[in-house]
Amino acid sequence: MNKVILFLTMIIMYQSPLMALEWEKFHSEDGIDLFRAQALDSGLIPFKAEAIVEGDWEEYLKHLLDSKGRSTWAPKLDKILIHEHNSPNKIIYSEYYKTPWPATDRQFLLEGEIIFQGENSVRLVGKNSNRDEFISSEHIKCDVKFLVFELTNLGENKTKLSFSFLGDIQGWMPVWLINIIQKRWPVRFIQEIRKQAKYNEAIDIRIFRGLQR
Repeated sequence: MNKVILFLTMIIMYQSPLMALEWEKFHSEDGIDLFRAQALDSGLIPFKAEAIVEGDWEEYLKHLLDSKGRSTWAPKLDKILIHEHNSPNKIIYSEYYKTPWPATDRQFLLEGEIIFQGENSVRLVGKNSNRDEFISSEHIKCDVKFLVFELTNLGENKTKLSFSFLGDIQGWMPVWLINIIQKRWPVRFIQEIRKQAKYNEAIDIRIFRGLQR
């Protein structure tokens, strides 16, 4: 299979669950557009956010791949652990999130891949991993169908940042907290990463340095 066909196959494979959703913009705040969609199955939570942000797209990529530094600014993120890093652009990792009492803290156990789309765009794709040896007994493991970040260089020091999520948080969670996840968390995430890209250096850029483009 040549590289072009392989690239297109990978993009279709990673996009298909999200492409089936009909997104509707329902809120704009601080230059950030939020979208919602009707869940395909009961229990699934879909949300999407987009923004045009100032700064070089590779600076945003460094902060997204910073497993040590992201927990210092990403809302409710306690820590990230890299379980396996067997190829330059693929990792198995966990994101551990704090949730307000009485809900139980959550774990995203993910297979991640960084996919470059030409010279000016990149996708970070995460989907659920079933590696039982990495499941935390102190967290509820979420079923993440797809978590997709996309960065596109628009020139003139501007970047289009978007991310989409489709998954089942699993376990009990109050409705008000689900509403926060869909509406407040995406806004805060983009606000914080804008600050990081403007004012701070990424703490750990080893994954970024080793990427295969």
